[in-house]
Amino acid sequence: MVRFLFTVTLGFVFFTRISAQTEQQSAYWTRLYAQISGSTPWEIHLEADERKEWGTNDHIQFITHASARRRLNTKWSVAPGASYSTVTGVPEYRLFQEAHMQWHLWSKWNIQQRIRVEERWFDQPNRATLRFRFRMRHRLQLNYSPWTWGIFKLSEEYLFHTDAFDQNRVYAAFEGRFSQKIAVEMGYLHIYQQRKGSTLESDIWRTTLLIRL
Repeated sequence: MVRFLFTVTLGFVFFTRISAQTEQQSAYWTRLYAQISGSTPWEIHLEADERKEWGTNDHIQFITHASARRRLNTKWSVAPGASYSTVTGVPEYRLFQEAHMQWHLWSKWNIQQRIRVEERWFDQPNRATLRFRFRMRHRLQLNYSPWTWGIFKLSEEYLFHTDAFDQNRVYAAFEGRFSQKIAVEMGYLHIYQQRKGSTLESDIWRTTLLIRL
């Protein structure tokens, strides 16, 4: 059954890719990610992400996330959260709920999985009501830690609205740790996004400052 669903999903994504006009975009994202933890099972995760077009520096999107994550055991954690975003001046308000799973394969390898559902409200200019969309996300990530100060990351994520495929994200990155509290991650992200009557393929360089307190 799982193999059947996987095959259907890939077939649907392939069909949408060959049946729509494709646009290209190059961009860079600058991100700050703060993780606050202590002796309790709870952690606070805060994120701010500025996204601009490569070369022109034109603003694409600004987005922030805040979540409270609770560790259930060594493998599982869950988190409710909220986001605020602006795209070309149009605000989006978002609530989300997610589950994280982690498995250690060998001493230097582990797999992480994230399942997230999102309730999204978009501001509509000249209208008194907000437009609502529900979205589901699934991300699978492989981490390789050859050194205590460095991690290689490879991930793929699928995003679906209830009525349509949204986007596919493939990401490769390296995280270098300067201390137990400070790290910098640099990576390449490719996004394939379905739009009305067309598709958008984005090549993105993302730089993240990671702070663990």
